[in-house]
Amino acid sequence: MSKLSPIIQNISEKIELLNQRTEKAEEEKLTLKKMIGDLSEQLDSKQHEIEKLEEENGKLRMANSLSGGGEAVTETKLKINELVREIDKCIALLNG
Repeated sequence: MSKLSPIIQNISEKIELLNQRTEKAEEEKLTLKKMIGDLSEQLDSKQHEIEKLEEENGKLRMANSLSGGGEAVTETKLKINELVREIDKCIALLNG
């Protein structure tokens, strides 16, 4: 029985160490989940900001080309024609 006591003590210490490591891993897991949530929110925000900037960029390009930007005049005319066709389709659907 005296030989079993140190073995049991050793096993007990190892179990305690495993419990501590498990608790630490759980805490780290929660921290990482929070970081993932925060980064996900930041990503969504940045994607929304990119979409707004792309839309604004398109508007600025259109305004620039309408103000006599030269080479983009034909591109602008094509875009306007495309928009007019889309509006005509919408009107036709509404009347239809």
